[in-house]
Parts: sequence; structure tokens; C-alpha cells
Amino acid sequence: MIQLSSPITINIRSITLSSIDYNLIDNGSSVRATLKQIPVSFVLWDSNTTPTYSSMGDWTQAQADARAKEVLGADPSSKITSLIPPAYK
Repeated sequence: MIQLSSPITINIRSITLSSIDYNLIDNGSSVRATLKQIPVSFVLWDSNTTPTYSSMGDWTQAQADARAKEVLGADPSSKITSLIPPAYK
């Protein structure tokens, strides 16, 4: 889980999050973060990311949290909203 510096609003049924809680799925060629609060997932590492999945080796939870923050960027609300499937918008 990553703690946010301030709550964000996700435009799916007006959900406001103070933290983003997720499960990590490592399938041997990529790692995805799947949010627990809403039906969204995103890639942390795979063969197309920098660093790549293979270069990460045995990653830690702290590395995953840092990468999740990096992937979500400066505006996590917009990024997460863009990942929500159309049926949920």
C-alpha cells in the first residue's frame, strides 16, 4: 500500500481514497498491481518497461511501492481514472 500525501477523488461512483491498496501479481514475466478498491490494474515491470522485469530480479515490496508511485505519476487520480473500464464509468 502507498500512502497519498492528500486524498484523491476517482470518478467512479465518487470514490475518495486516502491510500491506494493493491495486490501484486507476478506471473514470471511481469508484475501487475491490482487495486483492491476499484477494478483497475497496471504494469509495474515487464519486458517493455525500464527497468525490465528480468533486470529487477528479486524485487522488494518497497521497490514495488516506489514503482507504483512512479507509474501513477504526479496526478494519480487522472491516471487511475484513465484505467477504469468503460462499463464502470
